[in-house]
Amino acid sequence: MKASHSSDEFQVALLMDDISEAKKVSDALRELGIFAHYFQDLDEMWVSLNAYTPGFCIVDVKKMSSGSVQLKQHPKIKNNTLKVAFYYKDSTQILLNSAKGINHYGLIRDELSLEEQLRAIIFRRDEELRLHAEIDTMKQRVSRLKLRGSKLSDQQEACLLYTSPSPRD
Repeated sequence: MKASHSSDEFQVALLMDDISEAKKVSDALRELGIFAHYFQDLDEMWVSLNAYTPGFCIVDVKKMSSGSVQLKQHPKIKNNTLKVAFYYKDSTQILLNSAKGINHYGLIRDELSLEEQLRAIIFRRDEELRLHAEIDTMKQRVSRLKLRGSKLSDQQEACLLYTSPSPRD
């Protein structure tokens, strides 16, 4: 099952500690028709997030903080505009505590099939984006229909004014 979005529209950011693990996740995403942008440190991704918001972000729990910088303090995490899932291994499971309080799409466990886990998460995000686009389309349609209804109402009123009998003395 390929995702329904194009790679130009839907970007995934990977913040991963180990480049070989990032490659495994990237390969699984590629199987789903998605290409990822890799960040090795939180500071680099933080700056990039100020310029754009990817469609989705996968963060290794080992990268939740860098010195005094914490992912949960980023404005796009605080206002829920950055959609994120957390990657962990059995050995880093305890670090999932740092994800508490952050709204996320799920947890991606290294020891399980990455492609199947990513398929479910990406499908959910893709469906959410599709529904948002449909809502926008419907809002535009309602706006056009309201304008058309208003014009027809104005025309009807104008017709009634011109065709109504004049008062008799």
